[in-house]
This record gives sequence, C-alpha cells and structure tokens, in this order.
Amino acid sequence: MKRIYIDDKLYHIAKDYAKDPFARRRKDFKRPPVLLQELYAALPEEDASYREYVQKIIDEYEDLNCLKPSEVARTKRKFDRILPEADLGKMFTIEGESAKFYDLIIKALRYDDLRKSDYIHNSGYLGLSIKTCVYCNAQLAVVLEKTAGGTQAKFQLDHIRPKSKYPFLAISFFNLCPSCRNCNSVKNDNSVKFDLYTEDSKDDLNPFLFYVTKDSIVKYMKSYDEECLKVGFLSTDGYQALSKDHDKNFSITGIYNTQKDIVAELIQKKEIYTESYKQHLAKQFKDLFKDESIINRLIIGNYDTVEDIHKRPMAKFTQDIARQLNLIK
Repeated sequence: MKRIYIDDKLYHIAKDYAKDPFARRRKDFKRPPVLLQELYAALPEEDASYREYVQKIIDEYEDLNCLKPSEVARTKRKFDRILPEADLGKMFTIEGESAKFYDLIIKALRYDDLRKSDYIHNSGYLGLSIKTCVYCNAQLAVVLEKTAGGTQAKFQLDHIRPKSKYPFLAISFFNLCPSCRNCNSVKNDNSVKFDLYTEDSKDDLNPFLFYVTKDSIVKYMKSYDEECLKVGFLSTDGYQALSKDHDKNFSITGIYNTQKDIVAELIQKKEIYTESYKQHLAKQFKDLFKDESIINRLIIGNYDTVEDIHKRPMAKFTQDIARQLNLIK
C-alpha cells in the first residue's frame, strides 16, 4: 500500500540482483541461463520462433532481471514480434512431460526456487524488508505449502505483469511484489492501477489514507459500542480513481471494517496516553525509551513510520488512525 521510488541506489541493487538472483546457491546449482540453453536445444527445430524467443531471454537475461517499469512496454513489443502473446500457451512435450511454452520458460527461470527461499533472503539483503502484502497490508506475504518433508513457509509473490503474458519477467526484480494468497488469487492476471514501484520522484509514495468518520467516533464515545465505528478509505491526491480501483479489486473497506476493535483500542489509548503522560514515561524509563518512536510503537502496537509500513500487518491502517486521533505525529 506504499510505493517504492526507484532511485539510483535501488536500481544499483536491482542490477546486482539481476546478475545472479541465486547468488546464495552452491556452484553446482543450475542457473537459469543453463536451463534456458537446455530448453532451447529441446524445442523442435521447426518451431524456430519459439527457439528465438528463448534465445532472446538468454541474450538479455541480466537486463530483463532489472527491467524498469517504463521499459516493459517497449520490451514486450520486441518479444511479441518474435512470438505473439496468443501463441505462448502452445503445448510442448519434453522428456515425456507436456507443458505450455510459457510454463517451460518459468520453470527454466527457476521461479519456484526463487520463491521458496531466495527471495526472502534477497529481500532482507537488499534492504526492502517487505513482509506484508503490498496490496492490502492486512496479512503477511507468506503461505504454508505441503512438501515431502512436511510443511514449509514460502513467500507468496505476485507478478505485476502476469507470467502467462510476460514469462521473460518471471524473476525480474521490479515485476515481483509480495502479496497474500487472497490478494494474489483475486488479482490473478488482471491489471490494477496501483504499482509498487515508481520512477517518478514527484509521485506520492503513500497514496492511500484510512480514516474513521467523525460522527462514528462521537457515537462510540457515547456508547463504547465498536460497531458504531465506520472506517473509510481514500486516495491522498484528491482523486478517488486509485482508491476506488484498489477497493474494487481487493475489498479494502470490507477487510478493514472487520478491524473496528483496533480503532476502539486506539481511541481508548488516546484518552490514556496524553502528552504529559508520554513525557513522564520517557523520563522515568529513559534507558528504555531512547526516542519517541519506541514509545509510539509501544502505544499503538505497530510501527509508527510510513517507511516501515511493509514490515508488519495492519501498520498502514494503525498509523493512519493513530495520526487522525493525534495519538502519534
């Protein structure tokens, strides 16, 4: 729910990633370029356009892995000239197994392996620290899946540009965004107005705002019935096209109107944690509360800065309501 600006530092990080997304792996781990070469050799010679498509991925492997959003459309046209999007679903049988062409590319790029462990470690190493769904921020971007050895926690990743139409971007840095299973499922191959990454330094990186209606706060203060509270959701730019699209696709108001207890707790905390009381706590526990942010996090039970929204579920919602109530600045 917060955009990330692609500055020079981040792009440099993406270029480092692009050289080898599996840098943590052992040397005997087959990297995608090797598997793509094997796929090229396994495709029938008469399907020349399919082989050319694979060869182009091999030739531009590093560039594709750090392709900026502004470069996607031009690159897509180049691939479409080799092989139209409608033909990407052609079935091939290789080594006794049948699969669609785009699935063969995704497999050769080792997307599943990236998702199992490499993305988690890369995300931490790269300083992104995205642990929650970037679309709803209500859940961790982690799912449980059955494996031969039991159950494994894996990152759930959404492809901004779907794998079935953009298989060459299956492991591309700026095409991957952590999401919960619900949001990933409902988005599917659809496009949405919100994009995690932006190249425009003037873009508002925090484009959404949660709020609780003032009249519902008044009703709550009279009855202490949290069902009186009404949560709203809007775009900060004054135009509601973005928030309406986001709400339509991910039912944001539906999700967060089930969290009225959080709002009620914040209202109660506002009554308790006055400025003078917070100053008293800071003075009495000066070794523990070395800065205001620590006190704020203790009070609201979540991160208190916009930069940390992606680190914990409900951080965006909690921060916005807490600021509206002047519980934090």
